[in-house]
Amino acid sequence: MKWSSVLVVSLVGGLFLPGAEVRADPPRTEPARVAVEAGKTGEPISKYIYGQFIEHLGRCIYGGIWAEMLEDRKFYYDVGAKDSPWKTVGGPVAMEKTDPFVGSHTPRVTAPGGIAQGDLALRKGHKYVGRVWLAGEAGAAPVTVSLVWGDGPEDRQTVTVEKLTAEYARTPLTFVAGADTDKGRLEIVGGGKGKVLVGPASLMPADNVSGLRADTLALLKELNAPLYRWPGGNFVSGYDRKDGIGDPDRRPPRKNPAWKGVEPNDMGLDEFITFCRQVGAEPYITVNTGLGDVAGAADEVQYANGAADTPMGRLREERPPGAVRGDLVGRRQRDVRQVAAGVHAAGEVRRQAQPVRPGHAPHRSEGQADRRGGRGGVERRDAQRMY
Repeated sequence: MKWSSVLVVSLVGGLFLPGAEVRADPPRTEPARVAVEAGKTGEPISKYIYGQFIEHLGRCIYGGIWAEMLEDRKFYYDVGAKDSPWKTVGGPVAMEKTDPFVGSHTPRVTAPGGIAQGDLALRKGHKYVGRVWLAGEAGAAPVTVSLVWGDGPEDRQTVTVEKLTAEYARTPLTFVAGADTDKGRLEIVGGGKGKVLVGPASLMPADNVSGLRADTLALLKELNAPLYRWPGGNFVSGYDRKDGIGDPDRRPPRKNPAWKGVEPNDMGLDEFITFCRQVGAEPYITVNTGLGDVAGAADEVQYANGAADTPMGRLREERPPGAVRGDLVGRRQRDVRQVAAGVHAAGEVRRQAQPVRPGHAPHRSEGQADRRGGRGGVERRDAQRMY
């Protein structure tokens, strides 16, 4: 592996120094000449000089690459609140804070009554699959889970949960839409009398590929990018990669640390690696040196590439080690402390990650040098050949 490093001072948006003399070079009068030596060739250009960048921003991941159709499926917001996509149906809904399924609370429905989410785009004859976790008082059953595409009594398909217990149970869902609509909805309604606890719900097109949208994958395969960088961007400086591993329904929802909205943590490191394998690209992962630390970054490298008997490797379920060939240390750190930490972390992560795989080294630390303008900063770039 060959490495080269250059320290670049980026003055984005201009710089003014009081008392400094400003001079302009006179315009050139002689014509510029370029000599082309067609018989000589230089070092081959790596295909990895070009790639794509995806971030948990807007509809890039959720609503774009990831196939989940429900928003706030883990109920970060109170049902019925201004920012919640979930509305009440019939009886009252409270948020249970004692022993929630995931996050800080779980909806507690008083049956008869329930909750619903609308504005779902459905296509006639298309199959949709999902799941919902339910618990509650026996008298609140049955609970009906319906996909609705119209106003008539026949414009729906329903899965019925006949029994409830104090322990959450996972119910799989399968529907076939009977009409085209952009105003479909999912309803979860208790038909008896009593309390129903509603854990995470999910709904996806049945043609999803390991949770990824099939239509988006087809287009990105045509793009044929050699690598994808993830998860950010500004997002990564507040992202805890531990939130994105393990059972997706047990991963905590968080307020997106950089952008608006809720981060459900459904697309974590393993899902990103699966995405890259599906589109035929190399995964290129950014580690958090904003609010993160060196130990956490080294753990992430070990989780991705460490042997199954390493502490982090044991947390993986089935994926073999050695999945990631490129790591980026830090991205758009937002102040001087973070920039300094990023430069320091590049060497420390490299040192601590060495036992994972000899020769592996993270290769880049960037300061707040936003090419879209508005800020100046220091940017350290290390160029690497992929190995």
